[in-house]
Amino acid sequence: ISLNEFTLPNGKVVIGNRVFFDSGVAKLTIQPNTEILSLGVSAFGGSAKNSGLNLVINVSNSNKYQIVGNAIYNKAMDTLVLAIPSSATSFTVPATVKHIGNGAFAAYHNLETLTFASGSALVSIEDNAFAGCNKLHTVVLPAQEITIGSSAFEGAGALANIDLSK
Repeated sequence: ISLNEFTLPNGKVVIGNRVFFDSGVAKLTIQPNTEILSLGVSAFGGSAKNSGLNLVINVSNSNKYQIVGNAIYNKAMDTLVLAIPSSATSFTVPATVKHIGNGAFAAYHNLETLTFASGSALVSIEDNAFAGCNKLHTVVLPAQEITIGSSAFEGAGALANIDLSK
């Protein structure tokens, strides 16, 4: 079955591992009162014409989320919920982000370098946040106490350098 569009319902939603993997979903709409509790590993992997690169996510009516650049954040901009897969090979997390959500980058297969903006407020990287980012080779974390969840970098086989000096 090929699915072109999907609308998440209002209420609390858990998006499991590989739910939309290779589904063909090219557009995801988030309702005004949808609250994503967790995002599974590779939830959107292979979506949108089997590449994940053309996924359009509509949060225009959401009371909880906003899109800034190439990612979905909560309205307070302190939680990065999902980095929308693109052809970009690097990503800079804004200074306001305290939490990188469960599976937030799991579908971002082109990601090679991850950095954090100066003055970063980061305190946690949740479970499976970068799982399957097999091209990720460099992570530059802020030099502060950070909790890193289970399997946060699982499958990031190219990861050769985690820099804590910033």
